[in-house]
Amino acid sequence: PFVPQTALSVNLRGQIARQHASRQFNDCFNRIPCCEQWAKEGGCYTDKYHMAKFCAAACGKCRPSYNISN
Repeated sequence: PFVPQTALSVNLRGQIARQHASRQFNDCFNRIPCCEQWAKEGGCYTDKYHMAKFCAAACGKCRPSYNISN
């Protein structure tokens, strides 16, 4: 149920604020739809610069916060 923040204790509001502040945006994704296919074809090795820049998730350069197997 919705609880207005003014109804929460100061301590609980501070705890919630700290939890939200600790979440960071995970900038790990494929910028081009073909990345997965290119990676399967060896693109991460043959075109390292391009693939690292545009296909970081497919090449394993970072860890995405979403499921990339679908």
